This record gives sequence, structure tokens and C-alpha cells, in this order.
Amino acid sequence: MEIEVDRTFDLEQIEKSGQCFRWHKTEQGYTIVAFDKVLIAKQEEGKLILDCSRDEFEKLWRDYFDLDRDYESILNKADDSFLKLCCDHSCGIRILKQDPWEIIVTFSIAQQKSLSQIKKIIDRFCRSFGQKIDDKHYTFPKPEDFPDDLDGFGLGYRQKYLENTIKRFKEDKTLLDRLKTMDEEELFGELKSFYGIGDKIANCIMLYGFHKLDRFPVDVWVKRALENEYKDGFDHGKYHPYNGIYQQYIFHYYRNVKENKNPKKSERES
Repeated sequence: MEIEVDRTFDLEQIEKSGQCFRWHKTEQGYTIVAFDKVLIAKQEEGKLILDCSRDEFEKLWRDYFDLDRDYESILNKADDSFLKLCCDHSCGIRILKQDPWEIIVTFSIAQQKSLSQIKKIIDRFCRSFGQKIDDKHYTFPKPEDFPDDLDGFGLGYRQKYLENTIKRFKEDKTLLDRLKTMDEEELFGELKSFYGIGDKIANCIMLYGFHKLDRFPVDVWVKRALENEYKDGFDHGKYHPYNGIYQQYIFHYYRNVKENKNPKKSERES
């Protein structure tokens, strides 16, 4: 099926935005695995081409891509020269509505890991502990699917963080449902109570996993942008309730344009 899209939707920019780790570029477009489904998405001449039925699109992918939000109005509210530059360059990014459990696991291991490294680890988790969807793709493992010991996955010091997190979810079957009902400050505090999760990772989980669009994670790229472009501070009040979306525009521009002279720094750093 096909739907029309404008400048506020760009598959390549979304894939490079550091929020999704089960997108893979192929000759056919992008293979996307989410919510136990596999989608091939291709974009050309103002159209998004998806290999799914209209019914599946309406039930899953429309919401997943956040297609009902007016991103054009968000772009137009940027009123400083640097942010306008970021918006113009990165206007195709949308915050995906992803599985909170998958994002909790992903960002529990994200510190000091590149995008490609994280993708490889997540892929191994799925192949090792998930259920087969087709010949190439697997579901994301549920808490009870993971073993207690994650030796052999190259997690380093993050291994104990993730093992502790998985244990909490195994022991408390209602934890994820409770997290989904919490207000922002309660959710932030609860996530920070997890072993190894600090402010940045908690904000990442809230933005990418719980769709809290005002959260503003500060990684190395955003930190550089704030230090160099906002010496008097970034006005979060002005850009409420979409600070997280503007953060994505800043990150994408700074990583891919402003400071992309050194190819070794082309991955997302923590």
C-alpha cells in the first residue's frame, strides 16, 4: 500500500536518529521489525510504500510512525537561527512509538556503545531468545525469555545492569503496566531506581519507549551543540511540550553535518 508523505517524514533520517535498532537498509528499502511484525518500507517521490495491508497499517504502523501528529507546526515554532538550521536539515525525523520493554533493554546497554554495536547485540538477543517470525527475523524476547546469565554477549560492565533489570521484570509481572500509567516525574524516578540507569538513559527510555515528547536526553552530540550554540542555555520552556523532538533535530544535524568531518565519530556516542 502507499500513503502520501511530506518533508516531515524521511525513512533515512529516522533510521539515523539513534532511536531505533531493528531497522536495516536493503535493496528493497528498510526492513523494520517491531511488535512481532516485519515491514518493508520504501520512500520515493512523496510516497511511503509499505508491504502490509491497509488493516495492518491502521492497527499498527500508522501509530508506530506517529503519522497523525502535525510535525510541520512543531518545525515552524523554532525561532532561533541554529534550531531553524537543525529543523531544516533534519525535518524528516519523527519519534517512533516503540515497545517500552524493548527500549528499556536497548538503552540499558547503550552507554559507550555505537549504533552498529547495539544493533548487533540486539539482533543476537532476538536470535538467541526470541521466537521465529520468518526465515530471517525474530521477535524481541520477553523478560521471561532471557536467561539469568548474559555471559558471551560482549556487554562489559553493562551486563550486570541488564541482568538486574531483567530480574526485576521477571519477579514483578505488573511492573511494565505500572510504568505505562505513571506521570512523567514518577516514571523518571522509577526508571532511575534501576541499577545503572541515570538521567540520560532514563530520558532516552521515556522519549523513545514511552513517547514522552518533552524529555531532552543529552548525549555527547547534544552536549556539544548546547555548549557551542547555546552559551546562555537552551530555552526548554519555549519549546514545551516538544523538547524531545527538537533534541532529535539538534542531534541529527550535529552528528551528520556540523561535526561529521571525522568518520570515526559517525556513530552515536554516549
